[in-house]
Amino acid sequence: MKFYSLKVAPKVKATAAPAGVPSHPQDLEFTRLPNGLVIASLENYAPASRIGLFIKAGSRYEDSNNLGTSHLLRLASSLTTKGASSFKITRGIEAVGGKLRVVWKNKEPQVRRRQANRK
Repeated sequence: MKFYSLKVAPKVKATAAPAGVPSHPQDLEFTRLPNGLVIASLENYAPASRIGLFIKAGSRYEDSNNLGTSHLLRLASSLTTKGASSFKITRGIEAVGGKLRVVWKNKEPQVRRRQANRK
């Protein structure tokens, strides 16, 4: 049996963007670092920030010179420090409103995602 409320949710007043902040997102910007890492960034003026790390390291991209690299990266994604276990690190991120996800596929690129509120 399900119960439904007969009350209407109150209207939420929208707040205007701060002065000088454009209301539309900017174009996607790509930056290549000297070590070959490519960073794609987009400013959308949202209150939350998201970081994604895409690693072209699935077994599909391994050869005889780098066998096991994808397995090593998968294991390293949940390593701990002297002061914190992987569980404690994840709980700490979630305690401040963030999310930490590791997506693993055997042959495809690996993806790590981090999301948190801006301060």
